[in-house]
Amino acid sequence: TTGSALVYSTYLGGSDEDKGNGIGVDGNGNAYVIGDTESTDFPTFPTLDPVQAANGGLRDVFVTKLNAMGSALVYSTYLGGSGDDDGRGIAVDSSGNAYVTGSTSSINFPTENPFQAANGSFSDAFVAKIGSANQPPVCSGAVASPSIIWPPNHQMVPIAITGVTDPDGDAVTITATSV
Repeated sequence: TTGSALVYSTYLGGSDEDKGNGIGVDGNGNAYVIGDTESTDFPTFPTLDPVQAANGGLRDVFVTKLNAMGSALVYSTYLGGSGDDDGRGIAVDSSGNAYVTGSTSSINFPTENPFQAANGSFSDAFVAKIGSANQPPVCSGAVASPSIIWPPNHQMVPIAITGVTDPDGDAVTITATSV
């Protein structure tokens, strides 16, 4: 019967108060969570270049993407300024972009290409789009075939390199510049 098995359940937070306020799901089953955190150690690993790496005030928004099994972070970031920032809603498009909204009392809330560049009152709404990160190819399993590129007869032979994968599904081009 549907609803009779717990597929996954996980904690998400740091050492202070953390609240999840919204969730979206993409076509691959990845969960996108928005909320607010007072933690200065909210998990942002493995994101190499988060939108914002540290909490900017008392309470910041967090946006986190969990893999489809709920077993790993795909990305996680803070979003906020020096005031109180609350994340309230999230939507996800077919390209994996997250659209988030909430409220901010920060006069230095991060903006990019803003419609309105400054906070107009004590607390304003915000809208932000967070693009999915393009991850580098994984080359740890790369193997050249044949394994001897310069055979004993000193004739060049065609080679194939296998075992290179791209987490985003992008095409991977390998160029040999010298042998």
